[in-house]
Amino acid sequence: MTHSEHAHQSPIGYVVVAYHRPEELLRLFTALANERGDLPASLQCVVVNVDADPQIAEIALRVGAKAINATGNPGYGAAVNLGVQSLETEIVVFSNDDVVGGGSVLTRLAQLVRGGEADVAVPRVTDADGSTVPTCQAIPDFGQFILEWLLLPQYPIGLLRGRLHVEKWRRPARKELIVAASAILVATRRDLLLRFPLPEEYFMYFEESEWFWKLRDAGLRTIYCPDVAIQHSGGSGLVTTFKSQLQARNAVRLFRRCRGRTAAAAAYPLVVAWQARLLLVDAIRAALRPRARPVARARLAGFSASLRAWREVR
Repeated sequence: MTHSEHAHQSPIGYVVVAYHRPEELLRLFTALANERGDLPASLQCVVVNVDADPQIAEIALRVGAKAINATGNPGYGAAVNLGVQSLETEIVVFSNDDVVGGGSVLTRLAQLVRGGEADVAVPRVTDADGSTVPTCQAIPDFGQFILEWLLLPQYPIGLLRGRLHVEKWRRPARKELIVAASAILVATRRDLLLRFPLPEEYFMYFEESEWFWKLRDAGLRTIYCPDVAIQHSGGSGLVTTFKSQLQARNAVRLFRRCRGRTAAAAAYPLVVAWQARLLLVDAIRAALRPRARPVARARLAGFSASLRAWREVR
């Protein structure tokens, strides 16, 4: 057997974090299944079953995946780390349960990492209608946080597009190295995940920012693959009270953990200003369109959480 043949046949570990969404998990497994309806032998799948949901455990058993029951909801980072510890494959892919992509997605991303083209590989992500979702991210040091979080909206401004280098506006048309991405689906080496586990202190939101920050500082490379696509049911456009509160708190927590107390103290007013901008914009929208009021209420919760985030500086 040649080296390339061995690499192609080496199993891939896949950690899926499942959140009480049996329909979503079935869609994910249906896309991965072979002609017999179970998982191919080249894929070792671990389902981290949040709250030990019996429906999720039954689906995992049916398709031949290993279910790990989590007590309560430990958060995304902790759930991924739990799944990784139960695998022994060279390459590991991790994701939530609300993605759909065939087995070739995992194989092609794994080949890039196994072949040494990058240390981390991420696919292009689309929404339900096939539109590309912006998933490239900046590392939120002070300059980039001011530009990409505080000042600029999520989607490009026509006059500025092409004149400013804004990571969150980018949709690369060809494979290229990037600094960070949304951790919707990620392929990497297991030894890298053991050396740099996902941070467990955020519950969710901004844990991938710290992770990619550490990877960049360690000189590790992330590659974006536009010719490898998955569909994602969730998305950055979803605004809820819980999400807004966590994002506001965790932005300050990120600076405290990555750059220390002085940096967190300096970042705190920037986070408050960021949340104030989001609240102002969506309050205006709610005044013009009553159906936008739930988003405005979520933004108010985020702004309130940002005021309390001074506690993260300590």
